Amino acid sequence: MHSRPSTSSPGESQAAPASYAAPPPVLVDEYELIRPLGSGAMGSVFLAQDLVLDRRVAVTFIAQESPSPTLRERFLVEARAIARLQHPNVVSIYRVGVVNGRPYLASEFVRGRSLEKVPLPMQWRDALDIATQLARGLAAAHQQGIIHRDLETNNSRREKIEIGGSGNRSGIA
Repeated sequence: MHSRPSTSSPGESQAAPASYAAPPPVLVDEYELIRPLGSGAMGSVFLAQDLVLDRRVAVTFIAQESPSPTLRERFLVEARAIARLQHPNVVSIYRVGVVNGRPYLASEFVRGRSLEKVPLPMQWRDALDIATQLARGLAAAHQQGIIHRDLETNNSRREKIEIGGSGNRSGIA
């Protein structure tokens, strides 16, 4: 990997994710991995550069080194459902693929801090704005039959929620 200017905001994790046991390849299809962003129950997330469209993306690798066919299918079903969900308050999925036998998905990279890193206390109008945006994203997901099941401050930004991302246990109703 070659050096790129950092796009991290204060509070973004720079630690290597624990759930990706083997080092990922530098190139994953058209995505060049830059650095780890974090990890959760579903997998590990890396900041990457889309070499074709020249944009930053988040690349999430499924957590297990040898995922079962059932887990692979669940990952794909959730990715398809989320990809159909287009809403300004929900992170967009761009692609699903497999590298070295491990499924991954490429999604919109949302700059900024997770809500767990936002300084408190905050003005009530700011809190209301955040709650409204999150509620709109969740309502759009529910209209598509997607239930988030793991809405937490670490998988939400001021403007967007992550559904089916690194640590989410989303369900398709």
